[in-house]
Amino acid sequence: MIKGSPEECAALARRFSVVDIRSLQSHCRLEPAADGQGVRFVLKGRVEADIVQLCSISLEEVVEQAQEDFIIYFVDEKYATMTPATEIEIRPDEEDLEVMTSSIIDIGEQVAQQLALAINPYPRSASAKGDELGYKILQEDDPSLAEEKKNPFAILKGLKD
Repeated sequence: MIKGSPEECAALARRFSVVDIRSLQSHCRLEPAADGQGVRFVLKGRVEADIVQLCSISLEEVVEQAQEDFIIYFVDEKYATMTPATEIEIRPDEEDLEVMTSSIIDIGEQVAQQLALAINPYPRSASAKGDELGYKILQEDDPSLAEEKKNPFAILKGLKD
């Protein structure tokens, strides 16, 4: 398990332009790859963090928990330069491919990159309604979204005369 120290959390908060990262932890497992087709290692894990951001509407502080499961495949450098005839089919469960340019894998950096993907780009406080900006924020269960859709060809019906 990897836990971010307060100093590391503060550095990541600056890097990702968020107010604060209160906690960061990740459970990871690095294993040698079994397929032998250019993939050398597989990193499987989960990153969890409590993040403080500013609401994208009201600019109030919002605390959210970011969680992300990830799988990263580390491949040989020659794998990245294969010709189309020698390409390896990428399975749908593959999340990410990283080219190994040295024998060192920085797992902390991989966790940081996955955290960046897990951060909500548009955090919103519960009190933000959108009226502050003159907009209405639509929710999935909003009845106005359930209106009957107009047929795009209905306008052509009037031209038939």
